[in-house]
Amino acid sequence: MQNFSLHTHTIEFDGRNSVAEMIEQAKRIGFLSIGISNHFIVHPKIKQTSMYAAAFSPKKPSAKRYHQMYSENFDEAIEKMLPIFEQIDSYKSDFPIFKGLEVDFFQYSGWDKGFEKALKILKPDYVIGSCHFSINHDKPINMHDILRFSAEEQEQIVHQYWQNEQNAIKSGYFDFMAHIDLYKRQGIGLDKKFLPLEEKTVALLSDYNLPAEINTASLNKTSYKEDYFLQLLYLFSQFNIKTFFSDDAHHISQLSNGYEFAEKYAQQAGISNFYQPISRNNRFQLVGQNLQKTKE
Repeated sequence: MQNFSLHTHTIEFDGRNSVAEMIEQAKRIGFLSIGISNHFIVHPKIKQTSMYAAAFSPKKPSAKRYHQMYSENFDEAIEKMLPIFEQIDSYKSDFPIFKGLEVDFFQYSGWDKGFEKALKILKPDYVIGSCHFSINHDKPINMHDILRFSAEEQEQIVHQYWQNEQNAIKSGYFDFMAHIDLYKRQGIGLDKKFLPLEEKTVALLSDYNLPAEINTASLNKTSYKEDYFLQLLYLFSQFNIKTFFSDDAHHISQLSNGYEFAEKYAQQAGISNFYQPISRNNRFQLVGQNLQKTKE
């Protein structure tokens, strides 16, 4: 079974454990490497969203830093991320620890230049492409807000979501894409009329030779059915997408969650193009592997 995770979060943002705790747990469960990939979400109107308001005044004391994942400008986001990367760099261990960013892709004027500046300063090992937001009346709308809209508006937002995913793939900024069918977690965008959009998005992954994760955290959502999971896996198989499992862990107990289940479904779907992270000449790379050989 896969023995690493590249999609994890720590307490400085919306996780529940420190960098050190995540690393030590990864070692305990037999991982051979781990990547720390906190959210990097930058939009000038991000603090006007209901998600920011909820994060800034959390009901649970353990979530006090949740609002830290949202930034109005890139200088603010860089300042928040630098201490995390410094923690990783200062951690003394032969255990491979990679520095990642889970980046929300936006297309407002200046986003690309700001993001390129951030890359030069932060120098992450890898960058995950994510689309947690759509834009409605020039304001970011998080996936959790979608249920507040009418059915007609939801359809428009889902169309926009898939377009945003496709533009993120085309941008060339990302090393792999996260949970590309994210809206299904909310039980929307399930109609068969959206399947061509999903197929086009997966086809673009193939066209741009871009890997995508199989996100096992989706399986924990009550509105996310196994059929949705399998539908995506069959598309990955059809287009021979480079892939691997991501637990999207926000707590040490979530590391490797769902891997065994996901492996069975991946085999059922006929997926064979699995990848793993390595450091070659001090540069992060995803290289092909045979998942069956990993188990032996």
